[in-house]
Amino acid sequence: MPGRRSRVLRIKTIRGSGADAARYYSRENERRPDEYYGREVDMRPVWWTPGETFGVKNGSEADPEEIKRAMAGHDPAGSGVALTQAQNRKAGQRRAAFDMNMSLPKSVSVVYAAADRDTRAAMLAEVRQAATDVLAEMHRRGDFTVRSGQGGKVQGGAADVLALVDVHQSARDGAPFVHVHAVVMAFGRREDGSTGALNDRQMHRAAGEAGALFRAGVAAALEGHGLAVERVAGVEGQRADSFRVAGVAPELEQAFSGRKERMLEYIAAKHGAVSDNAKVRAAQMQEAAQNTRGNKAQVPTGTALEAHWRATMARKGFAPEQVWQRAREAARTVERPALSPAEAVARQVIRSGRDTPAEATLRRRVAVEAQYSGGGVAGALREMDRLARNGVQRVAREADRTLEHARGGQGRGGQVAELVAGLARELGRGFGGAGGGGGTGDAPPPTPKERRRRRGQDRGQER
Repeated sequence: MPGRRSRVLRIKTIRGSGADAARYYSRENERRPDEYYGREVDMRPVWWTPGETFGVKNGSEADPEEIKRAMAGHDPAGSGVALTQAQNRKAGQRRAAFDMNMSLPKSVSVVYAAADRDTRAAMLAEVRQAATDVLAEMHRRGDFTVRSGQGGKVQGGAADVLALVDVHQSARDGAPFVHVHAVVMAFGRREDGSTGALNDRQMHRAAGEAGALFRAGVAAALEGHGLAVERVAGVEGQRADSFRVAGVAPELEQAFSGRKERMLEYIAAKHGAVSDNAKVRAAQMQEAAQNTRGNKAQVPTGTALEAHWRATMARKGFAPEQVWQRAREAARTVERPALSPAEAVARQVIRSGRDTPAEATLRRRVAVEAQYSGGGVAGALREMDRLARNGVQRVAREADRTLEHARGGQGRGGQVAELVAGLARELGRGFGGAGGGGGTGDAPPPTPKERRRRRGQDRGQER
């Protein structure tokens, strides 16, 4: 696929007839494990459509028949109107939709599995909100493009699109795995009101930024539950920095990550080792994922799934309430970065000595840094605008001043420190020198600098 591959947001083209493509997301499967699809807390699939021009309301629950019609390229409301021209493709190969799969670090799924019902419901709602916020930004920036002209060679930003947003809470092996399928239908509406086929090229190019924005949104929401995140360093050229929930035991993350281990074992057995080449490695992982997938019919459901999660925690010596207690205690020790996302990126660019990257790269890097600032998707977008408006050089200088203030240097930070010291001296006068001065009430207590000077004089007299 064109553009930077993202491990956080993967885009898969869904092909086939409407009925076949819709089966995975509708509620009409013969056996759809309730907990696998999040119905335990009633997180049914909903529509996202910024312009509401396709006969369904934004945020409304997606009816199975609506999903089938939309994936068949027809009006989901049932008018029978075709929204794209018939594609000259072999049977079962027509593009029905583009599945944007947004994933989260395993530590998020661990605290989700240890949460009570109400907290789970709130977390899933927050995850869905972060996903729709990202879709809205992609639409605003023109990442959804509609083909037009002879051969579909002309591309233009879609005035309206239609996506199914489906939040899942576990993997095929029964492990907790909170993730979102944002399924963008393969058609869009042009500015003139006509409809046409979507081109996914720009969606792939935006995947890195969109995935980081999604995680920034979820990271900010976690703070509302008394949690905090800490940075997990990425690998240059392979994956960007990510985060984990502070205080979550690594052994629990490992215990709920059996699928990845099986994938790595598959690659080792067939290819000898995971490739150092990013493109080859991505193909290996995709092959391994397809060949190690479990059967949904074998996934535990209901109370059995709950018992499976609790038993796994117990084997590692944890009760659910202990998982949350540790995480909340650890959150008290986590400090936010001194620099804002835009300042951090600008300073990195200047210190690297390299040319300023392209705007798309800067935006993606700001989105990554925004995971740790607590501002969510909106905060990340403000920081992107700040960097674009002021430029790297100016924001880097602002970053230097921020660090100087944080260290108690001159400028505004020093002025604030002096103001606080002056207030302390005034309080000392009013309370007879309380606070360590030993004064009379008419004289302020000595400052730390004055104390050091006096100690030096005393040592000189002793000599």
